[in-house]
Amino acid sequence: MTTASIPPQPKSAPEADGASYNLGRLLRVSANATLISWLFAIVGVLGSAWGIFALYTTYIPWGPRDSIAEMAPGVLIVAFFVLQCFFFSVLMRAVAESVFVIRDIEENTRPHD
Repeated sequence: MTTASIPPQPKSAPEADGASYNLGRLLRVSANATLISWLFAIVGVLGSAWGIFALYTTYIPWGPRDSIAEMAPGVLIVAFFVLQCFFFSVLMRAVAESVFVIRDIEENTRPHD
């Protein structure tokens, strides 16, 4: 028999249920992404609390002579930091959920014997 008639073998050995992925690894990736998303959310909340406190202690004692133009850079820096933390939190939650969506798509498109 020639080697041309032998079908190519898959690069990864299938699991016992026929899947070509490691379910334990997918669960760890999803759990880690969820944990990281919560950490980003907590950092965002703590950062917003720190930013409000810093703005209060920096700008309030000076009184009404401060203009909005003088406060704008501080407010924008805090707002950007908080929005960035919450964006990454949502992004990591999307990664955590998409792992299972892709797994379900792969299971539903695989031919069943």
